[in-house]
Amino acid sequence: MCAVDWPTRLAFRPSRMRLMDSLSHWQLLRALAYLGMLSAGAEDGEVISCLKPRPSQESIQADSFPGVLENLERQAQLVPLQVLEMVLRDCDILMRGSSHAGFAIGTELAGDSKPAVQEIASARAALLTTYWYEAPELRGGLVMVWSANQLVRRWLWWSRQYAHSQIAPGSPGIGTSPAPPLPSRAIFPDWATPMVGRVYS
Repeated sequence: MCAVDWPTRLAFRPSRMRLMDSLSHWQLLRALAYLGMLSAGAEDGEVISCLKPRPSQESIQADSFPGVLENLERQAQLVPLQVLEMVLRDCDILMRGSSHAGFAIGTELAGDSKPAVQEIASARAALLTTYWYEAPELRGGLVMVWSANQLVRRWLWWSRQYAHSQIAPGSPGIGTSPAPPLPSRAIFPDWATPMVGRVYS
């Protein structure tokens, strides 16, 4: 899964809010780059090289991967419009005010980060859930990451089933059916404008 290393200690100072926003940005671009490769149906050496660096709190603050973020931005712009629209539409599932939204964000994004030990997984899940409820300004980025990772997960599952001839005729594809409506464009962070603008133009 296209993941970053989320923090494990809660803080609401401005520097932490900026870090969480940056981690969401990184993880979304990584997931979109991976979705672009899946939609092309072939491995792309340039995409794979961009996905190898695993962003952490320390590496982002030290700007340890010069040029990688720009390359990921470019790869994200190559994602087919239909795929990008599925990501944005699925954001509506949690943005409609589901009482389980924070729990879904916390547990699934923590799990996607593949923590080495259970204690780290639990701390990340609690932290992400708390930010969802206590820092609404982070929701737009977090929900985009959740949605993009969901789509990667469904796509890989469907591909494995198809490869083993376990997809019956008429089975649903990778998209959510029926497709949710597009959420308000205003929920998304400013750094998502290049991607969001393609769908809402």
